[in-house]
Amino acid sequence: MARISSLHTYPIKSCAGTSLTRAAVTNKGFRNDRHWMVVDSDGVFLTQRQLPKLALVRPEIQTDVLLLARQGDNSPIELSIDGDGPKTEVWIWGNACTAIEDGKEAAMWLSDHLDVECRLVHMHTDFVRAVPNGDARLEFADSYPLLIVSEGSLEDLNSRIEQNGGQSIPIDRFRPNIVIDASSPFEEDSWANIQIGGLEYVLAEHAVRCVTTTVNQATGESGREPLRTLAQYRRAKHQGKSLGVIFGQRASNLDTGHIQVDMDVEVLKYKDPSDFSGLVASTS
Repeated sequence: MARISSLHTYPIKSCAGTSLTRAAVTNKGFRNDRHWMVVDSDGVFLTQRQLPKLALVRPEIQTDVLLLARQGDNSPIELSIDGDGPKTEVWIWGNACTAIEDGKEAAMWLSDHLDVECRLVHMHTDFVRAVPNGDARLEFADSYPLLIVSEGSLEDLNSRIEQNGGQSIPIDRFRPNIVIDASSPFEEDSWANIQIGGLEYVLAEHAVRCVTTTVNQATGESGREPLRTLAQYRRAKHQGKSLGVIFGQRASNLDTGHIQVDMDVEVLKYKDPSDFSGLVASTS
């Protein structure tokens, strides 16, 4: 039986993550995961796709405050977690969301670090954002509240990167929430429903990967891996249309509670082979 090897949360979308030994699972995924987001002057979301330096922003939640620090910066600024600023409309993937402004200090601090005019916002408590074609809720994650990957898949990928003359990469390139120690590469692709600590999860879709995976999360520098190697054996197509390269599974939780590192992962249901009809993703 597989087990959880690590847990991660990302308070600000596309900024540095935090490793956890125990995670609170709410009706929107992990508590405060992607609860905040950086937006431009028009309210459109910003990520490492455009601004790799976001990786160097290190948010940390301490009781009732959110600390913002840069890599190597020992003078973080403090923001109230329950900040009650003005409402604002923001946009993520073309969809409007109601958010709360987190003030001028955060906006100036981020604008100075990123060299672009931007603001920090957090999801309005009463705003409901649903996953595609489902009832689950999420904050500012891309499409589903959770991302699940396995160590076996990363080991397989790294062996191929090294064969291509590159250097292996850490799991943080994929910004997962739940890392599982399943040894068979891409075993998670076949899972439909799993249970961890009595909580059930639905693995909804393959995670199509973008250039964020090429950003070194410690330095903010970009390279060619892992997309170069993934493109050689993990290209996905559906109904003849290219989806991109895939790694990991986007998921939503059906229950709330807590999970922790070393908990067993039980597969409740496997995907029907017909779920893969029209999807071409070679793993050999």
